[in-house]
Amino acid sequence: LVRQMPRVSRMGAALRPIEDAGHLYSRAARQTVSMLDSGRKSTPVTEALSILLAHLDNHVGRIDRLLSTMLRTRDQWIRHVTGTTAPERLRSELASSLTRVITRELQHVEALFPARYRSSTAELARFAASNLSDGNRVENLAACADLFDVPEPDAASLPQWLGLAEMFLTRGGTRRKSLTVREGFPATAAGRTAKEQLGDIELNQSVIDALHGLRSLPPADFDTSQWEILDALMLLLPVAVDQLRNVFREEACVDFIEIGIGARAALGPDVAPTELAHALDCSIRHLLIDEFQDTSQSQYDLLIRLTRDWRPGDGRTLFLVGDPMQSIYGFREANVGLFLQARANGVGAISLTDLTLEVNFRSTPRIVEWVNAALGDAFPDTEDILTGAVTFERAVAFRDESADSIVRVHPFLGQDPAAEADRVAGIIDEVRSARPDETIAVLVLARRHLIDIVSALRRNGRRFRAVEIDALGERPVVQDLVALTLALLHPDNRVAWLSILRAPWCGLTLTDLEALAGDDHASAIWDLMRDGGKRERLSHEGRTRIGRMVPLLDEALARRGRLPLRRMVEGVWTELGGPACLENRTELEDALTYLDLLERTQDGLGLPDEQKFADDVAGLFAPSDVEASGNLQLMTIHKAKGLEFDTVILPGLGRRTRSEESRLLMWREYHDGDRSRLLLAPIPGIGAGGDPHYAYLRGLEGRKRAHENTRLLYVAATRA
Repeated sequence: LVRQMPRVSRMGAALRPIEDAGHLYSRAARQTVSMLDSGRKSTPVTEALSILLAHLDNHVGRIDRLLSTMLRTRDQWIRHVTGTTAPERLRSELASSLTRVITRELQHVEALFPARYRSSTAELARFAASNLSDGNRVENLAACADLFDVPEPDAASLPQWLGLAEMFLTRGGTRRKSLTVREGFPATAAGRTAKEQLGDIELNQSVIDALHGLRSLPPADFDTSQWEILDALMLLLPVAVDQLRNVFREEACVDFIEIGIGARAALGPDVAPTELAHALDCSIRHLLIDEFQDTSQSQYDLLIRLTRDWRPGDGRTLFLVGDPMQSIYGFREANVGLFLQARANGVGAISLTDLTLEVNFRSTPRIVEWVNAALGDAFPDTEDILTGAVTFERAVAFRDESADSIVRVHPFLGQDPAAEADRVAGIIDEVRSARPDETIAVLVLARRHLIDIVSALRRNGRRFRAVEIDALGERPVVQDLVALTLALLHPDNRVAWLSILRAPWCGLTLTDLEALAGDDHASAIWDLMRDGGKRERLSHEGRTRIGRMVPLLDEALARRGRLPLRRMVEGVWTELGGPACLENRTELEDALTYLDLLERTQDGLGLPDEQKFADDVAGLFAPSDVEASGNLQLMTIHKAKGLEFDTVILPGLGRRTRSEESRLLMWREYHDGDRSRLLLAPIPGIGAGGDPHYAYLRGLEGRKRAHENTRLLYVAATRA
């Protein structure tokens, strides 16, 4: 799409997509912040930067990181901060969306609240409100002073509903066991009677949870300070995107997000479709989209534009395939709510026929029945587009039962990764003894959860394949090659030079290193190596080792600037005996992977951006053990999606993953019937306390992640 409309999409026809543009996001963020130059005349951009800096306690480094993170997900928010009409209209739309969310939650609580207790609840709330003194005032409960029935389910009645929550529930969300004068129930005859009546009101857990959930709802409007920082962000974020596009032009590359944005631009808006959109409308007859449960909002918008002129009965078909119970890519902005929305209301003008597949062709009946029983209760009872809650669909096994089919639970009720790793190794040995040719997978939530397991397997002599598990930059051979690269580029880099003296091709002892450089913190290590007096301090073996290295390095440094960097590093490494120090073929593969990266990154004779190169090395993963069979594999649950194994082991289920850093702007777009609604909240200021709107959206994110974690467990269990 972009190549056909390079001018409209604002991108050249020759595209060079890159997988990881993190260093470019960082550069664009730094360039944005650097626009705040005291020598420049004040502009709207510098004023917005000043507001943001003051808001975040002048922490420039943090603003750099936050802007960089926002650029990584710009396809999700860019349409909300560009092309917006008047701020007043945005404010009205946000208030309307908040009001609708509050109303929907209140309607849910009212529907759950037992009808037989409505009037008595109102009477008790009125009694409690009348007993609150000015010095002991529970604000929300005080709002119930004129209540004669449970409140109406509208945003204006939220304080009264919160008052009922205060009367019934503790701060932790459990039913109160005692009431005092603080809650409006004095130690009088009337107070004691009211307490007894309140205790007789029976509320089930659903009502209690719904009432407690109301406490997280924000007000239906922003205050002045919130609007000030929101306005600043609305101005700054598009500027950061422009800076990123400048960086893309300088580097002659783009990320995949930019291609997606360009594709939507190439089709044009609904009010003015481009010629390309009309041409595609005539040529596209059928669309098949797989894995639709992991569609993002930007991808969904592209689908809408591709099908906006389709009409029922015109012979064109849309086929969407997906399983909402396997939507596990929220970190890539996948929104399972779009699947629910499409299933309920169609896509644009296209209505869809829903077909649910129930047969499981992979697992045995015993496993399918266990998944139905154990995970059926873990999924939510009702669907919710806003939080991405999907309900469970029971499966029916196609296969016959197997005699050795079994589900076992090995409880580790504390954090003991080493013991758990030993148990995993033991299970693998048991399976290998009984069924040596079957496939085994160890699946985890995060790569770091495999560290102890990898150690345990290596102690037991078990070979395995690991999919993007071992960080290449942590392998000794790669660390030695990185040190050699930096040493050859920078003769004054003391850490790099000390590292190559400790590398196995030299192996200088710590005692000799101390003798060589311990009392001289200023000189280059290379100069000290050639200093005869310094070398005399070393042991005989140390002098011999350095004596062998000096002429080789001297010759290499003399050739610096005349050979490509990869060729120079690999040549010196070979002459020093680096390949001879490797223990197996896998280590050689590690070294070659690093050298290939060096060749791709080098700019002639050097590295154009050493920080980017360091990031690239950190992002490399060691190739799997090339001598291991594929019968034992270690990987994350995300990598296992779509695969199957005879035996699946799921360790570390009680361990947590890293929490997400705060964002400059929290947003949530959701569909309310046939209308799209938007919620926004700016980051709270340093030392300003919590922000209810930001906290509410973070809470939605937390609930969304909790639902996704349940789906992750489902995906993992159904690999067996």
